[in-house]
Amino acid sequence: DLRGWYDEVYPAAEYRAIETDSPWEMAVQVLPPLEEDIALAQKDSRWAAYDFGAEPDPPSNQETIGRYGCFLTGFAIILRKIYGRDLTPPLLDKLLVAAGTGYINDNFMAWETAVPLFPVFDGQLKDNLSRSGRELQRLQEDGWEIVLRRADGGHFVYLERVDGNTLHIIDTWDGKRKAHSPSAYRGIRAAHIKGRS
Repeated sequence: DLRGWYDEVYPAAEYRAIETDSPWEMAVQVLPPLEEDIALAQKDSRWAAYDFGAEPDPPSNQETIGRYGCFLTGFAIILRKIYGRDLTPPLLDKLLVAAGTGYINDNFMAWETAVPLFPVFDGQLKDNLSRSGRELQRLQEDGWEIVLRRADGGHFVYLERVDGNTLHIIDTWDGKRKAHSPSAYRGIRAAHIKGRS
């Protein structure tokens, strides 16, 4: 009995029991509580030059979070929101690398195997379809957390909310909130929160 042991040995100590079958979720749960905004920027100077992915790259490749880490940053935003923990892109990268199923071809996130590492999710969706604001809003209402793919395929952003035909996003490039039309995006990478309908 953990509580009994703490009460006996460390009566003034505070502790929080964490139950999970996933070491990846455990790693997120032990991070400090999130005391700031969920928004993140891949260009943040704390990690923009960080080489990410399954294989170390020479600096000349410039395969850094600042250059190619928009998708990683979007997924980190989702996890920050869901778990309320101070998860950053480099920390998420370390978890995905340790899991051995988070990436393919060095630093292309394997969405189908990255999402199931976290048991808070019970489904994932990946496509390159165009959607209206109403369709995206319906997905959010049904419990989906969404990373949008820009229509030209060159960038991913986090969808925070939908108002009519306006998408309110967190741009993973600079971490700023912006408003765009659904026509600016084609495709989603979505994770469904368990128990939400």
